[in-house]
Amino acid sequence: MVNESDVLEYAVGEGEDALLELHHWLAYGGLTFLGGAAAFWLPYTLIFSVLTILAVLFVPYMLWKLYVGGWHKAIWIFAIVVLIPLAASRLVASENFLLKFLLIAGPLIAFYTYTWILRLVLGEHLDELRAARLSDYERSRNAL
Repeated sequence: MVNESDVLEYAVGEGEDALLELHHWLAYGGLTFLGGAAAFWLPYTLIFSVLTILAVLFVPYMLWKLYVGGWHKAIWIFAIVVLIPLAASRLVASENFLLKFLLIAGPLIAFYTYTWILRLVLGEHLDELRAARLSDYERSRNAL
């Protein structure tokens, strides 16, 4: 028979729950490669615009979940990897088409690379938490 205290002792905390939700949504970020495949049939400006809109809409949610989950280093890394290059790209004016494209696309590429790596690292972290929780639960059951 399972006691209520057993269930509460091994329940997922608010921070871990936030990270679980974020990991769930980051899995959909893996579908952005479809945008690259669609570039053969659609104008790249349309694809680029859609990817930019999705990134702008997702960033506040992602930062909030990272904050609630206590992943403050990940927020700082996001600022360094994505926000600083984004701000720098707005300060540089160039007539060169390739440089202009790289200044605009660079932060977006950095964002999607960051979310891909974050999904992998977050998945490993959550797996470790689940394994530790299961190990603690098994030890406590065996002690009884």
